[in-house]
Amino acid sequence: MLRLILGKSLALIRMIIVIFLVTLHGILVALVPEKKHKLRANVIQSFGKTITWTLGIKINQRGQAPKQNGILISNHRSYADIPVLCGISPVVFLAKSEVDSWPIIGFAARKARTVFVDRKDPKSREKSRSLLRNRLEEGFSVLVFSEGTTTERGTLDPLKPGMFHEAATAQLPIQLVYIEFAEDEDSWVGDAALSNHFFNRFSRWHTFVTVLFHDQLIFADQNQESPGHSLCSFATRWLHEQIINEVGELKNKSSS
Repeated sequence: MLRLILGKSLALIRMIIVIFLVTLHGILVALVPEKKHKLRANVIQSFGKTITWTLGIKINQRGQAPKQNGILISNHRSYADIPVLCGISPVVFLAKSEVDSWPIIGFAARKARTVFVDRKDPKSREKSRSLLRNRLEEGFSVLVFSEGTTTERGTLDPLKPGMFHEAATAQLPIQLVYIEFAEDEDSWVGDAALSNHFFNRFSRWHTFVTVLFHDQLIFADQNQESPGHSLCSFATRWLHEQIINEVGELKNKSSS
């Protein structure tokens, strides 16, 4: 009983600190002059590192984080993916339009140069691609969760082709990222309330996550009828391989 009370108290303290940090981050980014892109990137990365530390997240990083700006395409497990990946490399995100209206988080996301998109609206998708190109020109890397939603540990939803099309036609540098938490319950999926998930998962001292970076590449798709198709297929295969490898490692650990 005492352990449960202490755990929930820890989660509550962390939630209060995170709300404060998200608000502070939004204010600090808003104060950075528009053209001071490097300073803005440093603020974003510091935010990610601080949130990750506050939540007790321990990162096992494999591979090289991007040395130059480009498009990062990742699978998606939880809201915690965002500070984890921001802390490793200063990135801006492509997010669903609903996030813009979220209290506090929406404000901070706007100030952090997040690009919002309504995937059902062709005009919104086209506008988001234009804004993403602007972010790249400003020197930021752009991170896209191409599944379009969070998924359970060990699974992968079909990847949305839009950003692969953009990367292939413009021959933009692209880097694949695989993120996986240590426990099934770490994934935030379905209709689970954010607050309930937060209290369940961050009442522990530590949460463990693996982040694997593929080498950065430029992929020119020769298929003119469907630019980006080969790149999307390659990304899907690679992410599935990482999931299979992760499952294999877990089986080996459980049997040893």
